[in-house]
Amino acid sequence: MKCFIAFSAALLLCSCAAPQSTKLSETVNHENPSENTPEIPAIFSVPPKGTDLLISYDAYTAYRDKYQSATGAKSFAQAPSGAWGYVTKRDTQTIANSDALAICEQHNKKFSDAFPCKLVNVAGEWVNKGNEAETILASLPKFTPANPIDLKLLRSNVQADLNNKNYNLALAKRIWFHRHALSINEHYSAVRTSYGLSAWAELGDLYPPAKTLMRYATNHLKQTLLENPKNKFEEMLEYRSLNNALHRADNTYELFLWLDKNHPDVASANFHLFREALTERQAFQLYSKYTKPQIDYADLVSGYLHSINAIESKGLQAQEKIDKIRLFHNNRFIYDVSRLVAILAINNRTDEAELIVKKAQLELPSQEFTNSLIRALDGELPKAVY
Repeated sequence: MKCFIAFSAALLLCSCAAPQSTKLSETVNHENPSENTPEIPAIFSVPPKGTDLLISYDAYTAYRDKYQSATGAKSFAQAPSGAWGYVTKRDTQTIANSDALAICEQHNKKFSDAFPCKLVNVAGEWVNKGNEAETILASLPKFTPANPIDLKLLRSNVQADLNNKNYNLALAKRIWFHRHALSINEHYSAVRTSYGLSAWAELGDLYPPAKTLMRYATNHLKQTLLENPKNKFEEMLEYRSLNNALHRADNTYELFLWLDKNHPDVASANFHLFREALTERQAFQLYSKYTKPQIDYADLVSGYLHSINAIESKGLQAQEKIDKIRLFHNNRFIYDVSRLVAILAINNRTDEAELIVKKAQLELPSQEFTNSLIRALDGELPKAVY
């Protein structure tokens, strides 16, 4: 079950707090960042290499499908913002380098002064950039929330930093939340991998170094999983969530392909984490290989009923809000079940699909649901609702 918690209120920035104050303060060290020599956290210790250097899926496909096999003088440039550009078949390597940077900068005008384009591949060879995370972390102010730590106050506090364009402080807080939230409250797992990562990615759209650190965290998890994927559910969940926030579900899909080939038992045990990535890549045969229709359907029903019962038992304030949340869960259930039926139909598992349709119509009597299931039996995938 996914849990989403709304954050509110704000942390106050205080250079010193009066002893009698009941307001939550935070410790921020504003000393010259260049004088800091912070230890690099493990999650930022693995620099991306090779194609992992490419930020966007579009950049990756351009490299894979066009640049990689091209001959002659060629270069590929990229900015921390994700802007990119490449050239091939130039007269000289110097011209190729210059042209690639110029094309990249055409798409990087917002950040060209502070975060310009750089060459990432020259003549087919990847450029070693070292550990960029180390430089970024050294530039951030040291941040520690004062006791008692209230995680709910971090959201509006970071939002205030964003409004004031104090991006490096916002990033310092975002990193602190990601690294320490679970040690403060173990129930923040879902918040950390949903709101926490989406907010981090939003910061990255305004301040590219934040996106760079997210990519380092993703790369560290990838290395961890490739070394030994067994009993790594939390790591897989976080890896998937980071890729979703970075719009790189293709990396999640590639991990599942590797698991399918090298650790099919792990692929089976964690299949539910990869359903979206497999659907997006239209890997329907692979999806069918691991789905267990009756068990998967039972899990969908259990999750749906739990969510509906939670709405009714908590006594939420406004009926309009209750109806909105119930509609979300109804639509999610319709989508998930219809997708399962459609993929079974696509793989000629018609009898199993029809059995689920009969059960599902009893669970949620709805003409909209019935119509979706009929289309699914014809192999038509439903439109995603989230």
